[in-house]
Amino acid sequence: MPTRSSRVPSRVSREFEALGRRLTQWRATRPHLRAAIPEPLWAEAVLLAQRHGVFETSRVLGLGYEGLKRRVSRPAMSPVPGPTFVELPLASSSSSVVTWVLEFRGPDGRVLRVQAPPMPVSDLVVLGRAVWSGT
Repeated sequence: MPTRSSRVPSRVSREFEALGRRLTQWRATRPHLRAAIPEPLWAEAVLLAQRHGVFETSRVLGLGYEGLKRRVSRPAMSPVPGPTFVELPLASSSSSVVTWVLEFRGPDGRVLRVQAPPMPVSDLVVLGRAVWSGT
């Protein structure tokens, strides 16, 4: 009687073996027993589960069925696009007061405009992060 592994095409078994080796290595070097599996390993497991089924993937890789199923059914998060345009005024030789108008576009499409005095780029980054995080 043929074994289960002999019925799996070699290409598929190589995919499982490659991720299985990385999971085994991670399990051997994890900081503590209940450490979370790194996201890149989960992402690979999700791709395999989408192609070969959640049950088979969880069984072969030794992953929890429910956790893998939840990750497979979770809608893919699209990356938040970075700014497409940043306009900073040139230094003005006139004596007028220069202010910047900064426009922050949130992932939901809403726009927030902030009028601020010129500031270093590092402060702009802090301001942008504060706007995104809502703090």
